[in-house]
Amino acid sequence: MPQRHSKNNNDLAFFTYDEKRKLGYGTQKERLGKDSIKPFDACCLCLKPFIDPMCCQKGHVFCKECILECLLSQKKDIQRRLAAHATQQKQEKEEEEEKLMLQKARELDAFDQQNHGAVPQYN
Repeated sequence: MPQRHSKNNNDLAFFTYDEKRKLGYGTQKERLGKDSIKPFDACCLCLKPFIDPMCCQKGHVFCKECILECLLSQKKDIQRRLAAHATQQKQEKEEEEEKLMLQKARELDAFDQQNHGAVPQYN
């Protein structure tokens, strides 16, 4: 008995060309405007025409002042984060030491209570 292809055309694990075309898959619906594309002679950071241009290894072109300012701000941010991380580590270490001291004090008190409770008191 022959299969009815028109009834079973949607049981595939993938979309056919016609199904993709009907869904609008991979088609360009609208074009990008002029203001959404950076001009060729514009800096990647400030989007203004180049002043003393510099190029990275990947081919991105920047103004020398913009890239140095950006790198300096990143360096300061990294130093700030490292300082915050160091203070947080120091604080955690102090809290851990404090917990150990309290635990040792509790153990000594418990030991003292146990030993003094066993010895009779004489008047």
